[in-house]
Amino acid sequence: MTDIAPEIHVLVLTDSPETAQLVSGLLEQAEGLKVHTSRATGGEAFTAVARHRPQIIVLADTLEHPPAIVASLDATAPEIPLLVILSEGDVAAVEACSLLGAGAVLLKPFEQQRLVGAIQLLHSRELRRRQFMAPAETAAGAPRQQRPRVVAVHGAKGGVGTTTIACNLAATLHQLTGRRVALVDGDLLGGDAGVLFDLTATRTMAELVPELAELDAESVDSYFVQHSSGVHVLLTPKELQRAEGIQAADVQRALNGLRPYFDYQIVDTPSYFLPATMAVMDEADLIILVVTPELAALRNAARFLRLVAQLGIPSEKILLLANRADAGRQITPDVLEEHLLQPIAMTIPHDGKAPLECMNAGELLVAAYPRSRVAVGLHTLAGQVAGQFGWQPQGQARGVRQTPGGLQQTPVPAGGSPFQRLIKRWIPAGRIAPRQDLPKDRPVFSDQVPAS
Repeated sequence: MTDIAPEIHVLVLTDSPETAQLVSGLLEQAEGLKVHTSRATGGEAFTAVARHRPQIIVLADTLEHPPAIVASLDATAPEIPLLVILSEGDVAAVEACSLLGAGAVLLKPFEQQRLVGAIQLLHSRELRRRQFMAPAETAAGAPRQQRPRVVAVHGAKGGVGTTTIACNLAATLHQLTGRRVALVDGDLLGGDAGVLFDLTATRTMAELVPELAELDAESVDSYFVQHSSGVHVLLTPKELQRAEGIQAADVQRALNGLRPYFDYQIVDTPSYFLPATMAVMDEADLIILVVTPELAALRNAARFLRLVAQLGIPSEKILLLANRADAGRQITPDVLEEHLLQPIAMTIPHDGKAPLECMNAGELLVAAYPRSRVAVGLHTLAGQVAGQFGWQPQGQARGVRQTPGGLQQTPVPAGGSPFQRLIKRWIPAGRIAPRQDLPKDRPVFSDQVPAS
């Protein structure tokens, strides 16, 4: 008899309700299997994988061509064995699925014993592979699969959802790409990443900074807390006095020193301007500027764009994200683009109280509400961020701007509305040209020193 784990988590992906009921019914009759079901298309497969973290995936009766879905699943979750159920006689699909990453293929009709036996064998084979394989690719010392990237998430003002976006982006990016992702809480004086992840730590940024020169693959993980999503989280000190002792140069050296050990570092930054905040911007390969449809957020976003332009940071390095984009009647995405002189690369809709409930419960929104519009938007954002650095899963829909429908423009009186007068008063027109006297390797602030 095959030696299997006490319980195997199985995710059934199908677009047929009848198939979902039939396959899950057969599996639930077997001892030692825990079964979840989800649609296979429309992006729901990826959110289901992120939420349930199955040990085996069963794919059957899909609206899209099965080999295309197999390729996408193999690209996003290659560590999960995949069993595909196909119609009898579909030789071409059997061959394509096998070549693209399926661990096993069953042809209809089949008996319950064959289905359960195939799942058990796939699971046993995966356990043996992990037991005898070389150190995992996601280990700190493994060669990075791409040039390491730092992504800063910055809010135009407090309360625009920066921390929620940063933490959920990190988890979704890890699940989507299978690569090593860190979430660095860059809000030294008021970071909330630990609250959202429901994590505490004895070693933080304060302990990491003095040891940067001695950092190696064996020690790097000791400064991080690994969340169940797979994300490695670096928290800020609880004591304000210790946090205040971390200088801008320390933050920049830390991000640079951690590059060899992570494919992506997602940095949650405060909305206020401090030397450490701007040090993150200077080190980042991509800056996600989060703005909501509020006049104060629009004003601060315009100020931020003018500031980074003065510092010589190119606009191509900034991804403008409109959060709760459909919550404002007067400040639409088009209005944001018009007054910020920057195209909106991504919009995320408003979705009630879900983000607040997740923050209070210490849960990730993409795990607690995977079918929500916000979770779908965050998954799209993760794909866009990864794609910007050259990664693209097969079968994923392409497109830059994802805008929720139903946004209505408010008719404007001929003489101009009170809102337009406020815009002219508070939002600066035009953009300041970058200074030409800044050297390429300039420090952002004078308190920065080269790494020893």
